[in-house]
Amino acid sequence: MDPISALSIAAGIVAFVDFGAKLVSLYLEIQESEHGRPAALSALDTESRELSGNASHARDKVASLQARYPRQSESLARLAAECAQAEKDLWSLTDSLRVKPGHGLRARGSLALVAIRGMLKQGDVEALQGRLRSIREQTMMSVIMCISGVGEVLDILRPMKMTIDNLQPEFHNISRSRPLASELERHRVAGGLWTSIATTDQPDSQTSLGHIDKPLQNDSDINNRILRGLELKDMTARERQIENAFPETFQWLLDDDDGPESGKSSARPPTKFKEWLESQANEAPFWITGNPASGKSTLMKFICTQDQVQTHLRAWSGENRLLTCSVYLWNPGSSGQKSQVGLLSTIFHQLLRQRPDLCRVVASRRYLYFQLAGTDSPDPPDWTVEELRSCIALFVSQIEGSTDRLAIFVDGLDEYEGNLENLVSFLKQLHHGHKVKLCVSSRPWNVFKDEFRTYPSLRMELLTKPDIEKYVRTRMGSSPAFQELRKLYSASVDKLEFQIIGKADGVFLWVVLVVEKVIATARENNDLREIWTVFDSLPPGLEELYTSMRGRLDPTHREGAARMYQLLFRWNEILDRAFDAIEFWMAINCHDPTEVQPCLPEDQVPDMLPMLERRMAGATGGVLQVFGVDPPGGDPLPPSQRASVGFLHRTAFDWLQGMRSSIVNDGPASYDPGLALTSVFVSRLNRRSLVYKFPVRTNRSTVSIADLFAAGQSCNPSAESRSKLLGIIDQLRTDRLASYPDSTVRSYLATRFLCAPYLQAKLESSSHATGLEVPRKLHRVPTAFWYKPQKELVSHILGVVVGDELAGETCQTLNMRLKTFETLLQAQFAPRRYGSYPREYWQALQAGLEGKGFVELTNIATEGYGHSKRGSVAAYTRRGF
Repeated sequence: MDPISALSIAAGIVAFVDFGAKLVSLYLEIQESEHGRPAALSALDTESRELSGNASHARDKVASLQARYPRQSESLARLAAECAQAEKDLWSLTDSLRVKPGHGLRARGSLALVAIRGMLKQGDVEALQGRLRSIREQTMMSVIMCISGVGEVLDILRPMKMTIDNLQPEFHNISRSRPLASELERHRVAGGLWTSIATTDQPDSQTSLGHIDKPLQNDSDINNRILRGLELKDMTARERQIENAFPETFQWLLDDDDGPESGKSSARPPTKFKEWLESQANEAPFWITGNPASGKSTLMKFICTQDQVQTHLRAWSGENRLLTCSVYLWNPGSSGQKSQVGLLSTIFHQLLRQRPDLCRVVASRRYLYFQLAGTDSPDPPDWTVEELRSCIALFVSQIEGSTDRLAIFVDGLDEYEGNLENLVSFLKQLHHGHKVKLCVSSRPWNVFKDEFRTYPSLRMELLTKPDIEKYVRTRMGSSPAFQELRKLYSASVDKLEFQIIGKADGVFLWVVLVVEKVIATARENNDLREIWTVFDSLPPGLEELYTSMRGRLDPTHREGAARMYQLLFRWNEILDRAFDAIEFWMAINCHDPTEVQPCLPEDQVPDMLPMLERRMAGATGGVLQVFGVDPPGGDPLPPSQRASVGFLHRTAFDWLQGMRSSIVNDGPASYDPGLALTSVFVSRLNRRSLVYKFPVRTNRSTVSIADLFAAGQSCNPSAESRSKLLGIIDQLRTDRLASYPDSTVRSYLATRFLCAPYLQAKLESSSHATGLEVPRKLHRVPTAFWYKPQKELVSHILGVVVGDELAGETCQTLNMRLKTFETLLQAQFAPRRYGSYPREYWQALQAGLEGKGFVELTNIATEGYGHSKRGSVAAYTRRGF
């Protein structure tokens, strides 16, 4: 079908929408008229007779488009359902507008009834207006996608004399310029556009926009939006945590293995790494392996940051442009540091940052979205694993055989939280399928041995003994205490250094901890016998060393360490970002969470960090560290790289996990890290001017409302903790929302984020009320006659509690959802049956609450209604309100 015919089909759908808009306008005219009878009401009967014809015509047009453009079948099916529902609601609207003919009391009563209906259904009318606009916009976008095949839209529109300059303002008029448009409207329209673009079944390789000679937006602006969407909160956090290599270590990696004066120890086996870097054959990946804490990550950082490595890679790339990508996986960190989405996002972000000109080719759907919607439009949905895999494969295909060469370095495959075989398979596919030079590091687990056994590799503990020797002699030689001891006891000091080197067994982290321990001992007591006693008491294994360090701590320090460890563990369980050093400082100084915590001004943070490091070193012996501190004399780090607190090493994290119960026993029995975090968040949020709207949207700032209630949700399950939680959250300052008091806003927010302990504490308090209760007089009144604010509040609460996708939720989230629902039922916030929720749905929820299992509830919610009764559980939420 040619574009002109497709647009003519669309015109039939738009005619139906315009007719519906006319009926809605008549309805609104009733409310604005003095007597409840608009001047045009006499023409209503005539107009309404055309409704069926217009609706049938619109459905036929959608069916015609669906038959001719199967690629847009899903989008058009959704549009057909919207048209059918709109027709039904329009009929209901016109029926309610009919006034009985005649004169006298009966006619006047009918007229008054029409006016009353108009006032009661104001919200329904506004919703119908929005849906009609949505149908119009979906029609326009779906037709554009149909006739364009996505990539050719602009080339097709040019012959139709719709220039590029006209297309974008047309969309912007829809999404932003209407007087009634709001932020939610913009998100809805943008979502409709993305759905139309994303539902095409053409692969990205067939939707290239590279031929467009006049884009709608500035290329660099669109590229920046795409790159911003790939950024993760802690994308570079692990790289910053890894210490730089000690001076003059790891130089053996780049030595000529066969040279007579390579400078390497005669016992050190050749690495062949320099040869691999320069090899034109690029036949296999390079595998760096070794025991835990043997220095693999430090070596990988050395490789990725050394100019010498770049020089050798350029010998491989020759005249071609060299592209490099480095990824550091980290299991104790956020999901972005250990998940597949995080790995792929980091790779794709680094690739596009070096070749932003390929954005329009390898991410063409998102490029087209920003072309049409504008670079100041809402973000499209998050990247999926499938989309990222496809785009990365397309990127490497684009540069294959071109003037580019790509080298990828991935550190810590063993830190990955997912299927390791699939991860290795994906990386090897990139290497073999697209001639990408690949270097990876991991512990010597069997899965990696099986996959990389035939590839060039090196094992750290067999190569680092000279580096360990250099570190020990240089670090101890710089200690004033050992400088003094060496003058009198040179042989004994040499023997101590020799013993440390020999006992290390290639574990660099063990060496660092032991050397710092003996230096600290010598600083306080230069009795050589005492220094040897301390050294001899240190076990050879890392975990045993951690245990020994903990056992030597003063009891008061162990109590402080227990608080710190519990805070960090609780943080990692509830929040998916690094523990900001400012928040950690406030939390460890929170002695009474019910009191307002003093907030540290930003200009005092540089003064606070040395104090925090000293406190942590004394309490944990270095097991916890501050990362991302501004370099001395250098420029301050950007907010995205601000100082954070984390574990010294993966081995320290594993050790602490294994003895968590003992750590908790080191601290006060009444200590609740969830309350401390909640108190910190309330104090920090109170410094900002907060305005809440329904529905509440989370943001990406350092502290959000979601963080606050996630911390509150995690508090200890005791009446005492709940009581304190109530007092803490009630300190949260809220701007008044419409006619609701602050207590109602807090309760709504607690419901929005499933913080059942706070609601339960309200019921247990002297007031025995949550602030969400519906007056009893409304329990038997049809919801259509409720006050609009009360109906809106209950509808939002129910929508939150029942959720949209119960099947995809974790057991913990389902449990919190049900607990929140149970608490609200105790508060009698709404009748047991509300709106058009089906009886079976309430029974399913109640069954879940009574312990009959989540499976039955999920099946009823998503299968029982999802296929047989027009949509999922979310459909009932929308229909009811």
